[in-house]
Amino acid sequence: MSRRTPFHDHNHARDFDRRMGQSNSRTALIEEMIRHLKLRGTEKVLDMGAGTGRVARALLPDLPRGVLVGVDPAPAMLHVAGEHKTEEGGRNFFLVCGRGENLPLKTGTLDLVVSVFSLHHFKRKGAALKEARRVLRTGGKIMILDPVVREPSDAVETEVTQLVQNVFRRTHGPEFCMLPLSELRQILFMAGFVEITTWPQPLVFYGDSADKVPMGKHWYEAAQTAGAHRSAEVRARFAQSYFQIPPEEEPEPTLTGSLTFGLVSGCKGGD
Repeated sequence: MSRRTPFHDHNHARDFDRRMGQSNSRTALIEEMIRHLKLRGTEKVLDMGAGTGRVARALLPDLPRGVLVGVDPAPAMLHVAGEHKTEEGGRNFFLVCGRGENLPLKTGTLDLVVSVFSLHHFKRKGAALKEARRVLRTGGKIMILDPVVREPSDAVETEVTQLVQNVFRRTHGPEFCMLPLSELRQILFMAGFVEITTWPQPLVFYGDSADKVPMGKHWYEAAQTAGAHRSAEVRARFAQSYFQIPPEEEPEPTLTGSLTFGLVSGCKGGD
């Protein structure tokens, strides 16, 4: 992330961590990822884009004899992660300020790299994934969990995707980009990973508070923007692909619809 975003502000980082902790859907997604990881407990793990350390803290109970390193470019996020580390312990958990595109780690030293709810913030996703591969030992694995947009099936879907990206970029900057699942798989392949496997993780919401939807504030804004679009096709497709705002007035922003997260794994083969 090349510009200052809200994640560089300590108050925002604290609020983000609080909201992450209250999100049942995010917690369920992390638990599903951990189930697929099948950790032995001795692995050396990198959390790339560790943020406030919520994912790392979920992993630590399954790494009693392992090591976990969290890397993130935002000092404010790492500061909050450090506060939790002090409160909860975690002698095998280390925090490093750095970028995924240039990891401050030795080559071939790790068993696993995870990137959870963060890859969409990376400006150079391919470079970050190549770096992840570099720091892994032969046979090491990567696991990505990230929101994905619908596949670009036609011009209308492409326009809807661009609308979504533009709304999110108002807050997170021009580098923000959610990928379709097929492209997420492809950039892993281009980075040199093999044995790539995907598990789509759809989430459905019925009149839920936007606070309960991952990135719900931005999705609500996107739904408002789509609802005011000049094209009836775009309005209808957004509601079909993502969310709609209930027509009746609610005391707080609510959303009905769905979004999908991609859970994708790959392996570092021999060079």
